[in-house]
Amino acid sequence: MAAAAINLLDLLACPDCRAALRRQGDQLLCTGCGIDHPIRAGTPFLLPKAERGLEIEHEAELEVRSTYPAAINRLLEALARDQIVLDLGSGERQTDDPRVLLADLRFTPRVDLVSDAHVLPLRDASVDLVLAGAVFEHLRDPFAAAREIWRVLKPGG
Repeated sequence: MAAAAINLLDLLACPDCRAALRRQGDQLLCTGCGIDHPIRAGTPFLLPKAERGLEIEHEAELEVRSTYPAAINRLLEALARDQIVLDLGSGERQTDDPRVLLADLRFTPRVDLVSDAHVLPLRDASVDLVLAGAVFEHLRDPFAAAREIWRVLKPGG
């Protein structure tokens, strides 16, 4: 049985006020505060107003990773076809699993969403699983990111 594809707009929320977003041409417009967020190369850039225009540099070139470790693969196999996974800090990961939302602070051709782990642009209780491998040691406030992960996880996630 094939996995269900993510309808990204159904999951997204404004990073500044958490209101719903509506697509308007090549941007997403917040229905609450009115801030517009660009879509570049099909990828929403949903950074808080204070971080717009921020350029992120990684310490080294990221390698393209097309597989998860065996333990993560087993976890993904155990999920239902309609469950949603957020891969936070996905970098250059690529996956064919339509349940996985690849998010990173840095734009790469493989990410589905450019966002900050400290202010996730997702609706409350919208994802079933969050993966964050080799991410927390790079965050300025890992506790804020953990609170955001808790907020976007569905009950039991």
